[in-house]
Amino acid sequence: MTCLVSYDIENEENRRSLLRFLECSGKRVTRSLYAITMQRRNFKKLRDELEKHADVHDKIVLFRLCNGCERSARVLTEMPIKFIVV
Repeated sequence: MTCLVSYDIENEENRRSLLRFLECSGKRVTRSLYAITMQRRNFKKLRDELEKHADVHDKIVLFRLCNGCERSARVLTEMPIKFIVV
């Protein structure tokens, strides 16, 4: 299963902490978007970990892609990622 994580975090310390976690967990798609490939059973762990990095004014959005979305994804540019969903 693949998840997309997008974020907008004001606090620099929280943002750096989240970036360290995301860089170890997935691949950067854009400046504030990461793709993470994982086992379905680990989704709740990912969600719980992301919640630790956000304050009241921050935004972290987690998208879980279904198998159909993953299969229909196309690479639009030469980026070092597996796919881009359109």
